[in-house]
Amino acid sequence: MRPLNVLASATVIFVAVDTLCYHVSGDVFGESSVYTLTTGFEGFDLKEAKLIVFASTFFTVVSLAIVIFLHKIPCVRDLTGYRLFAFYVTLVVCILSTGISRYFIKLALVANKDQGEFEQRYMIPPEGSNTLPQEPYNLVYLYLESFEASFFDHEVFPGLVPNLKRLSMEAHQYTDVHDAGDFTMGSFVASQCGIKLITPLGSENFMDSGRLLEGYLPGATCIGDHLKVSGYNLEYMGGADKNFAGKNLFLQSHGFNSVKGNAELRRPGESTTPWGRFDDALLNDLFTRYAELSSKDEPFALFSLTVDTHAPGGVVSPSCGDLKYGDGKNSMLNAVHCSDKMIAEFVDKIRTHSSFERTLLVVGSDHTMMGNVADPFLNEFSEKKSRKNSLLVFDGKVKEFPRGAVVSTPGSTFDVGATVLSYLTEGRMTELSLGRSLRDQDGSVTLINEYQTLDSFQEKIQEWRTSFKKFWRFPDGDDKPIDGFSVDAAGVVHISGSKFRVPAYFKLDPESGLQILEIVLHDEENHLQTQLRGSDETALMIDTCAKFPPVVPGAQYCYVYRRDGISIKKSIATGEHVPLPPSPTVSITRRAMRRALLLR
Repeated sequence: MRPLNVLASATVIFVAVDTLCYHVSGDVFGESSVYTLTTGFEGFDLKEAKLIVFASTFFTVVSLAIVIFLHKIPCVRDLTGYRLFAFYVTLVVCILSTGISRYFIKLALVANKDQGEFEQRYMIPPEGSNTLPQEPYNLVYLYLESFEASFFDHEVFPGLVPNLKRLSMEAHQYTDVHDAGDFTMGSFVASQCGIKLITPLGSENFMDSGRLLEGYLPGATCIGDHLKVSGYNLEYMGGADKNFAGKNLFLQSHGFNSVKGNAELRRPGESTTPWGRFDDALLNDLFTRYAELSSKDEPFALFSLTVDTHAPGGVVSPSCGDLKYGDGKNSMLNAVHCSDKMIAEFVDKIRTHSSFERTLLVVGSDHTMMGNVADPFLNEFSEKKSRKNSLLVFDGKVKEFPRGAVVSTPGSTFDVGATVLSYLTEGRMTELSLGRSLRDQDGSVTLINEYQTLDSFQEKIQEWRTSFKKFWRFPDGDDKPIDGFSVDAAGVVHISGSKFRVPAYFKLDPESGLQILEIVLHDEENHLQTQLRGSDETALMIDTCAKFPPVVPGAQYCYVYRRDGISIKKSIATGEHVPLPPSPTVSITRRAMRRALLLR
């Protein structure tokens, strides 16, 4: 294929991918796309996206058919000189402007950046109940899907959220909270752990909770971890599927005793949305559970997430009836208007409950709105002010600030967890990872304050990708070479500081044979040994000896190490440390290396 056809094909494919990502997630290809592709689509109703997928596929196939014969089209075939050059430049510019190109260019620009500033900023407060008051708060944290602070602006959205505007006068309102998470799971991690959610590439199914034993971000310390060791009962109730995007694994890995979603909470015959339950049903159940937990002696934290205002169109819960915003033509604004009513009713019920005096109620957006049908209005708002997250805190004790206090300390969702902890501990804990309490207006310096501008803050966060990836304790190309592995009696592989269940297949760097490039964790029926057949890749496979005939008598686990087309198969004693061949940084001929491998 000619260079012109290649460029045109790449342009079509990149634009098609961006289009698909935008219609499914509300944004072009980026961190959220990589994360979703890595974690899988479990819990997402793909039937709702089939029309978009079909249209995108059809567009791509037809367009590719055209560009294959592009050079035969008269108006293109006759291009010469500067006109042909200008056409090439146009295609290159189109490719570079897509989300895929921007994402990988960004990765290249921040590669190997110094991590010293991260290490200075990263703070973990001491764990334990000694940080809590004698009568600890109960916590209710309600994430509002994409319910950003822009909707409170009366000039652009007059009368859109009258109920929450009323309640904001009776709460601590944080007005300068910027995005650090970008998408829901990114926001969960940012607001609860104070770090950026970065996905290790080359590990397409690493989120399999049955194989990656240490859980979700095992190296991170989150608000759930602190509350768990302090005696809290942590529960989550959501309208969407609990497994979508790894939500269940994240929460269970960080202190939550109970995680329930659409499948666990939906009643027989109950109508649902493409994303799960309607919010009116969820909020009713959430309040009922709050009342039940309040009657017990142990402190609790109850988290939830709404879905009605999910991009691109939003939905209106049945309890809102014919409630509309304005002329009712914009479905997202109708959803926001309905949510304002339902959320305010929920907040009022919590605040009038007899246990509210020992409750901290947090209500705020998970992230700002992605691409949706209300974009013309949000773009109008963006011309005047920057878009930020909503965050209201209703303090049942109210000691520090008068009701209706507006806190304008510049911060991000990194700072939300530290802020919540400062309430729960009455100021004893004001730092969490990269987050600093926004209540401490004169003390702790937030990252946005330190780096002065939002652009500088976001640039610095990207530079720390290497540090964020290490919270997975997940071996990849950035880690030091592995010196070996072992398998314990439970069939758990210990390698490079991580733990996996057998069977496990590790693709290794062909040059050194010691650095893990990718980890493949398939189901039993997709046996990994098929990966070795006819393959010249450098790899390590660990499984039960029964999968490697002939079976070694009395041996339970075996491994195959393959390099330069040569495979070595051996059994492993339980707990035995199996060293891998030495790094070829020592001068050694290929023949000597093969001889060394065969002798092992």
